Amino acid sequence: MGVDHNHCRWLFSASKRGVNFQRSIMIGRQFCVLTFTELLAIVAECGIELNQTALAELQTVANGWSEPLLRLLGAERVESMDVSSHEQATIIHDMNLPLPSQLKGRFDVVIDGGTLEHVFNFPVAIRNCMEMLAIGGHYLGIAPANNWCGHGFYQFSPDLFFRIFSKENGFILQRAVLCEVRPDAEWHEAIDILDSRRFLELTNTRQTYCLTQAKKIADVCPFEKPPQQGIYQLLWKGEQLAGVDASLASLPQTKRT
Repeated sequence: MGVDHNHCRWLFSASKRGVNFQRSIMIGRQFCVLTFTELLAIVAECGIELNQTALAELQTVANGWSEPLLRLLGAERVESMDVSSHEQATIIHDMNLPLPSQLKGRFDVVIDGGTLEHVFNFPVAIRNCMEMLAIGGHYLGIAPANNWCGHGFYQFSPDLFFRIFSKENGFILQRAVLCEVRPDAEWHEAIDILDSRRFLELTNTRQTYCLTQAKKIADVCPFEKPPQQGIYQLLWKGEQLAGVDASLASLPQTKRT
């Protein structure tokens, strides 16, 4: 997946919420599929004012590679990682394999714009993302949720990211959002089942993103204890849960900030 409306808004939203883009790395070099007019509209919607230099740089983002977009968000260094040199990534590494030690703790933000669903060994790949971050750094994910069968190996539930980005693994998940893949999509905040005590299964008919923002708070080895799905953590404790079958229209909504 390239940078589309929701992907772009997610990056700007993260910046407004304090994510530091100074040392950025993209998992898979991201191509922007937006026109200059569309980019201008998103920038205006986010309340960002651009000088002439920034406007000129924004023009290079339209239907092009995304490094200039990240520089607009404050990136001083932008890297990209891929398994091949096909798209001129700056770092060649197979995310199925453990991360080289020289890449650990080097980045302020790791951006997965739709790559990890294509990596067979997902637990190793997400651990690599976590290990690349310095303490205080952020993981930003734009992953396929519903109705992407055939796009990659996997589709993802928010519960997976709540379990991955836990304090036990040195992280806190600051935000998880579900939204349909369309420019005017509403964003729906996902709530951890461990907090809501409600089991939610989402049914809809359009391709849907799961957007995540997580912050690294400690340098620990992830997954020393394998994560268990939230519903079973509660059921094993004897808790009674309310089951909810939902469409996106019935979920809480937030503005696209």
